[in-house]
Amino acid sequence: MRIDTRDMVSVTELGRDLSRRINDASDGRTVVVLKNNQPAAALVSPAEMERLQVLDEREDDLRLLALAVVRMTTDTGTRVDLDDLATELGFDLDALDDHDD
Repeated sequence: MRIDTRDMVSVTELGRDLSRRINDASDGRTVVVLKNNQPAAALVSPAEMERLQVLDEREDDLRLLALAVVRMTTDTGTRVDLDDLATELGFDLDALDDHDD
């Protein structure tokens, strides 16, 4: 996403011109707010905010799908009992249960 430099505004300027900048954002223009000459925030329309939220959800879904595909393709079918694993690692599960009380 490219931001027009005309859509960059300092915090001070934003305070003087808030109504116009909110109108710009509601019209679909992203307004980048600078603090100490660094991007600090952005004003976006509700539609853009919703679009970004949908993209975040899709990104999470794709990450989970990729993890599932990796697990499905690398699964050997071997399963290990928790008690056997604890014994192999030197843990006493009964002692761990007593510690939780």
